[in-house]
Amino acid sequence: MGILNSFFAANRRWSNTIAQASVLHRDHLFFKYPQVVGEWIAAQEKATILDVGAGKLCPFAEYTRGNKNVRLIGVDISDEEMLDNPDLVEKHVADVTHHLPFADGSVDAVVSRSVLEHLADLERFCAEAQRVLAPNGVFIHFLPNKFALFALINQALPGKLAKGALRFFWEDSKGICGFPAVYNRCYPTAIENILSRNGFESIEVRISFYQAFYFGFFLPLFLLILAYDRILHALGIRNTAAFLLVIARRSGDTVHRQPD
Repeated sequence: MGILNSFFAANRRWSNTIAQASVLHRDHLFFKYPQVVGEWIAAQEKATILDVGAGKLCPFAEYTRGNKNVRLIGVDISDEEMLDNPDLVEKHVADVTHHLPFADGSVDAVVSRSVLEHLADLERFCAEAQRVLAPNGVFIHFLPNKFALFALINQALPGKLAKGALRFFWEDSKGICGFPAVYNRCYPTAIENILSRNGFESIEVRISFYQAFYFGFFLPLFLLILAYDRILHALGIRNTAAFLLVIARRSGDTVHRQPD
């Protein structure tokens, strides 16, 4: 086992070295998400931000520190997940696909990173997010695409097997990845339609195609998937993207109610 782990570790180092030179790696939306939220925060005089699936940390928290006019509230399915999160002024436990425990129009932003793919009913969540947002409030979320290669593999494998494989081949994933994912309507056209139906405007879905890092445990496979990523990037077919960054604004009209 020790020899095998050393082999995979060496392959990950080689793959990472190659990735640093890739434009696709530099454009990975995972790293863009905190910047986008941070830029929105910088433009506000005061704001209440709801971080969905807040977990152990908020990746954009550096943009809120020292600003007493920004309130960062967390909601998660597990109180234990948020227990040591130092960035939150409030912590709430809830199933966000059923109900967000906040008054209508009471927050200025609803945000998350790598959470929406875990929600069984994305439409109900979007309706709830629209309800709690103030007029012109923002909705900013990073998530994997349902039709990305790694997501298709994840959906095909039994839950325990997918989680075990992820931890074996990507050792940094423990406590971060591996939660059950359903990818309910997690692709660009579906998300745009859901948001439009639920009272959102200025809907933008940014896409990126870099997913080869998931396969960095074996250099030949990494190179093959990197070539695959480049082909998809060149073709630009949105629903084949690896990751999505969704940015939308709640309309100023009457609050929409969640669907029955």
